Amino acid sequence: MAREDIFRLLEIEPTDDKKAIKKAYARLVRQYHPEEQPEKWKEIHDAYEAALAMAEHFSQAVITPAKESGSGLPETETVVESPELAGINSDGAEELDSLFETVGELSARQREVRREEQRQAAEKLMQDIQELLADGLFDPVGWEEVFRPDNIELLLSNKEYMHRFGDCLAKYKIHAKTWQLLKEKLDEISQYHRSRSEAEENGSGIQGEIDYAERKMNAARYANVGKQAKADVASGKRKRLLYAIAGVMAGVVIMTFALIAVLALMY
Repeated sequence: MAREDIFRLLEIEPTDDKKAIKKAYARLVRQYHPEEQPEKWKEIHDAYEAALAMAEHFSQAVITPAKESGSGLPETETVVESPELAGINSDGAEELDSLFETVGELSARQREVRREEQRQAAEKLMQDIQELLADGLFDPVGWEEVFRPDNIELLLSNKEYMHRFGDCLAKYKIHAKTWQLLKEKLDEISQYHRSRSEAEENGSGIQGEIDYAERKMNAARYANVGKQAKADVASGKRKRLLYAIAGVMAGVVIMTFALIAVLALMY
């Protein structure tokens, strides 16, 4: 986030004064409650943390030249607060601390709510996937619904979800057309994940889990192909046996009629 955007969100002039940054944040969080306006609150919260980080960096980077005093030690620099902040007394500081503590609790609660919502969405997604696989039929509309952008983001948000997706694929027979569609979708997810990781300059991710899902899908497909081949062989053997029995029975019937005809001619 650019420096000008950070202080634009905090609605103050650019500064490296931590107290001014905290005061601006305290004023804004009273106006934008994290549970009522979570997106706006998140923007302000991110800007606040970025501004504090820049102020901390500035305070560590700036070295005040030492002024020699009669004792041979550097004189202590006197820090004068701005008139805007001079009015913040100990009671006001306690109020700010209390406010930050409350906001922190709300933020933690909101994160917990989001995690629970994400978990429930993942459970619903896994259930939908299992129902599609259990049918054993090719349902392109159903799979397009499964691979909505928000569901893809959900799968990519947690290694566990993509791993469970792979486990689902390993449990059921996969129709040839379903396998082809899933292969294309997993390739798209893999490419999207790589491009996003490169853009974020983040080498970590869940590519291993994506590959795991593809391996499970292929193993299930090839196992099913092998089972089908064996079933076809067994079916062929049964058909040949039935044909042989039918041939023998037809031969017996023909011989019986022939014998009856011979006996009729003789008598």
